[in-house]
Amino acid sequence: MNRPQEKVKKNGTSNKEGTVSQRIRRARARLFWRRGLPAALAFALAAPGALKAAGNFFEYFEEEAKVVTASRRLEPATESPVAIEIISREDIRQSGAATFWDLLRFRVGVDVVDGRSHDGNRAVVSVRGSPQSHGDYLLVLMDGRSVYSGISSGVLWQQMPVQIQDIERIEIVRGPNAALYGSNAGQGVVNIITIKPEGESVFLKTRGGSRRAMSGAGAVEHTLGDFRYRLSHTYNAHQGFSGIAGVQTSDFVLSNTSNFRGFWKTSDQTSWEIFAGGNWDTSGLGGAALAQYRTREHFQMLKANRELGPNSTLEWTGSRRDLATITDPAFGGPVATREYQYDTEALWNFSSGRNMDTTAGLSFRKTVVASEQFFGGQGSLGHYILRGFGREIIRPLERLTLIGSLALEHAYDGWMQPAWQAAALVHASPEQTIRFSCSFASLTPSVFNRHVDWAPSQGVFLAGNHDLAPSRLYNYELGYALRALRRRLSLDAGLFYMDSDGIHTSIVQSQTFIPAFSQTIFFNNSNSGDTRGAEVKLRYRPRQGLEAWANYTFTNVTDRKGDRGISESAPLHKVNFGGFVDLGRGFSASMNAGYKSGYLTACSGSVNFDVPAYWRVDGRFGWRAAPGLEIFVSGQNLTRAEHFEFSDGLKVPRTFYGGIDWKFGLTK
Repeated sequence: MNRPQEKVKKNGTSNKEGTVSQRIRRARARLFWRRGLPAALAFALAAPGALKAAGNFFEYFEEEAKVVTASRRLEPATESPVAIEIISREDIRQSGAATFWDLLRFRVGVDVVDGRSHDGNRAVVSVRGSPQSHGDYLLVLMDGRSVYSGISSGVLWQQMPVQIQDIERIEIVRGPNAALYGSNAGQGVVNIITIKPEGESVFLKTRGGSRRAMSGAGAVEHTLGDFRYRLSHTYNAHQGFSGIAGVQTSDFVLSNTSNFRGFWKTSDQTSWEIFAGGNWDTSGLGGAALAQYRTREHFQMLKANRELGPNSTLEWTGSRRDLATITDPAFGGPVATREYQYDTEALWNFSSGRNMDTTAGLSFRKTVVASEQFFGGQGSLGHYILRGFGREIIRPLERLTLIGSLALEHAYDGWMQPAWQAAALVHASPEQTIRFSCSFASLTPSVFNRHVDWAPSQGVFLAGNHDLAPSRLYNYELGYALRALRRRLSLDAGLFYMDSDGIHTSIVQSQTFIPAFSQTIFFNNSNSGDTRGAEVKLRYRPRQGLEAWANYTFTNVTDRKGDRGISESAPLHKVNFGGFVDLGRGFSASMNAGYKSGYLTACSGSVNFDVPAYWRVDGRFGWRAAPGLEIFVSGQNLTRAEHFEFSDGLKVPRTFYGGIDWKFGLTK
């Protein structure tokens, strides 16, 4: 039986459906209202005028930042078992920072102090702890290579062989990560990752400004067959800080830094990387006496990476470091030191699928230090550390990740130091993650505290303690992360508590006044303390070329012996905020501002004093005059002419800089 035919009008249209063209128009309208208009509005809000970037714009926001420092493997930041922050290459450009430790200054949970310790160390950097002239609880890495001093177990920030124009990104781990990196990672890890050579280009930079500042930098990337390399150099000179009440000082900086990084892929499964560099630094100590501090450092590192299969990789690293320093004259005469550090490590990563990842490694470090003055004519002292470690990541449920790490470290005096970490990540939704972690770390005492035999001044004697034991640190954290509005908005918050036992402390062992003043300072494990705090950071990027951020840090340190130098040296409150805006026509502007509550400085070799609360504002204004060419001006500490930050008698001044960045390609 035939179906009744629809009644057709003279023009051939159906009364029920209309013409074919009408049906197409209605379908297009429905598609537009359902998908096209929301997408168009979202794009208009996110990137007005950026039609050329339409293809990759949403990827700019939706792609989760990847990190390697948290777990020794590449992973999204929201999968990290520890609190972590990334300073990107664009963040570095926008900051206008004059030094690379200025890049850390406005970060949540990080405290940076400008000044000079008795050995010329320009910066004091700490994470969740008390700023000290040498923070032996903070591990600093360059491309995964440790740069700490074998004598002090701290970091000489001014003398590190790294240049701002070579930094790809900086990853900051807040909280202990000793299970993966060893005993110096007690309170955090700062990993400075340099640019991997990719193309053929030349970068030139010149800068000048206040305090007779003058610097020039250059870098070249080139390709020779399958081998790619980047070679760079920076010259930097400026007058130092002035002293209290206009006292003239010998503070100044004169440095040269060079770096080389090469990459060679010998097969589809194997690649090699070569790293080398050096720093030649001469600086004044800042006192009225004409004291100078000189360092000469160079390093070499070779890294091999082999893919064992689709889910397995093996990485081997070997490195050497040579650091020579001399202080002349200071504290009774010249003091010379020489340090050699040799490291080798094998790291294996394996993924058995979606639900389990394994990391295991074995490392060996040998350190040789020599100083006729520090160690009472003992000559050179050598020690080693052998460490094995492993991490397991298990995903028993779709929204639950469990992480466990364990390490055992055999130190040079026969210690067997354990370290462990356990964490749980709960993905409440695709946008929200809750993290809980706890960890334990043993912190090796420095060679200086164990072996020093030195009279730095008349009547004062420093005596090392050969029986000084490792400190013990327990840490507990609760964190929350939110990524909303297609990751344009990010919020990270956390609470933490650290319990430190057996803190390495200097005490007066004996003191006499007759017939002459005599004092012996000794080191022991008699102190302990607690650190509790809260961290919140917020970042909003409504569109490309516009972003704003803010963070707050609360840190309360309790010293059980009542030592103000420890309990009051960390600012109780820190507030930072800033932003960046692309003004169009090649112009851009950025600003970083921070408030720090009052604190007590703590520096060996100087008198401690209270520092009142202060604001610091840094800014930058740039103009891209042509592709690859930018002219900029920047300023630091803009809110006041000068202020104190450290117990060295120097004042941090307001400074201004101007310069040119120029990058252009090379043609074969």
